Amino acid sequence: MGGPLAPAAPAVAAPIATVRCPAQNLQTAIDDARPGSTLRVTGTCTGNFTITKNLTLIGLGATLDGGGTGTVVTVLAGVRAQLTALTITHGGRPATGYGGGIYNDGGTVTLTRSTVRDNVAGQGGGIYNSIGGTVRSNLSQVRDNTADTGGGIFNFGTMTLTGSAVTGNTSKTFGGGIFNIFASLRLNLSQVRDNTATNGGGIYNEGGPMQLDLSQVRSNVASGNGGGIYTRGEATLTRSAVTRNTARDGGGIYNRSVVRLILSRVFANTPNNCAPPGSVPGCTG
Repeated sequence: MGGPLAPAAPAVAAPIATVRCPAQNLQTAIDDARPGSTLRVTGTCTGNFTITKNLTLIGLGATLDGGGTGTVVTVLAGVRAQLTALTITHGGRPATGYGGGIYNDGGTVTLTRSTVRDNVAGQGGGIYNSIGGTVRSNLSQVRDNTADTGGGIFNFGTMTLTGSAVTGNTSKTFGGGIFNIFASLRLNLSQVRDNTATNGGGIYNEGGPMQLDLSQVRSNVASGNGGGIYTRGEATLTRSAVTRNTARDGGGIYNRSVVRLILSRVFANTPNNCAPPGSVPGCTG
């Protein structure tokens, strides 16, 4: 028989450090941190920050301020970044730039109890999620951002919003709140409201699939078509509402694909609820 088993090696906890801005440099702390670390951040950290390894950033009343130059937070491919209780603001990208607040370049970003606001970009004023990227927004806000396309969010990957709000964003073309292109978009217990664009004031869905569960698209405005939603991809709305949106045509939904309404309502939109007539089964007026 063999001898006694050697005791198991004790688990090594991921290191936790506190970064006090502006006295300490957040990018230096990110660069110096071991993969899997947690950085607790206080104060206002000004600059453009790139996350190159698996990290958790937890704000203790913290703001990440881009100072109007470049993307505030960039997450590289293959990286898992958890951003909790942070305000991400004042990112500024030129007309060809992607993601004023957050640019996810193929990583996995989990945004929790955070706010992405007052950022500007060519595509994805608040958040740009690239091909292969995953973004999960939990109990967070994307608000008051501006872009040529996708005022609040430009999604080219997989995006899920839970208990979140996309509000007050502006696009010069498509998707005031969200522009979803050949990508997976799901909203659960979330709101898209008070956004503006030429087409798709709330959401512009190009290629889908898009799914709304227990969610609202309301009070959005399009100068063209689709005040609430303009969709050229499959969309399923379950126990959701599209209401009080305004457009030239399709105040609630402008449909060029397949829309399924499951225990959902499209009502009180201007000048009509759905267009072209008969394109959305169950939608009248």
